[in-house]
Amino acid sequence: MMDLLHLLLFTFFDMIVISNQDFGENEVEYFGKLKRKIAELVDRQGEIRDELLQDINAMILTQYVIQVKDIVIEPLRVEAYLYVDGRFEDKFIHRPNKKAPYGACQRNRFGQLYVHPGYSGVDIVLSLEETYAYSCLIKNSRISVGGKVVEPFAKQYGVAIFLKKIGFQIGDNQVVLKKREYPREDIVFNTVRKGLLSIKERPDFSKAEQNQFNARPIASLIELKEHTSSQFNFETGYGGDWIVIQYLKKAKEENPNITTNQLNQLRKELYPNGSKNLLEKEFGKI
Repeated sequence: MMDLLHLLLFTFFDMIVISNQDFGENEVEYFGKLKRKIAELVDRQGEIRDELLQDINAMILTQYVIQVKDIVIEPLRVEAYLYVDGRFEDKFIHRPNKKAPYGACQRNRFGQLYVHPGYSGVDIVLSLEETYAYSCLIKNSRISVGGKVVEPFAKQYGVAIFLKKIGFQIGDNQVVLKKREYPREDIVFNTVRKGLLSIKERPDFSKAEQNQFNARPIASLIELKEHTSSQFNFETGYGGDWIVIQYLKKAKEENPNITTNQLNQLRKELYPNGSKNLLEKEFGKI
């Protein structure tokens, strides 16, 4: 059991070390693995699976940061937004106006920031072509300036307002996604995106269509036990306890002989402030 715990429990680097590589001519190599994963997501035929979106979220959280001059934004929680005609028509993605394509500002701008109108939020754009829109909304992050942490846990609006204060313009097209020299070793958890379950039906997006996307677990996060649920402000019913149960279900699938007591011990290590109620409901009494 201890081997399992050592395998599953996470550690993380206290210092952010960013590669100084000027990717220029080596952009293919610099972003190679990430771009291949994105191509796999959108190019393959058939259903676009949540697992691939989760994998890319995990890469953004553990292998990359956003750097603007001496400012480093370290994503701690992201939400995936993707629109592919005929295959993944998630109309929760932004649209500048009714005549524009869905996700018009999130197409073919890989590595750039999409700053929401009014500085209400920031996405890192991942789309490689004009044929689809794809980005990750930065829900929570850590912000450093000159190597000093100035915002240990910024929320969605906080990141955008910080960029506004330093003069970062909406529509700026500089590539700000930077690769870490040393990837983080965190466990990446998944949950649903915040606020979508309560959105009203729209003429272009019926409730039945919304229900295909509003409860998908395509928001991902790290440092779960380092911050409170109120700080994260998860979607109601999909907070820390629910998140950990989803993780434990996968652990059970991979290790069928693990006992409920062992799962409970793992739960306590992953999320010390959580409750065992959902665990007992899912796996039986301890």
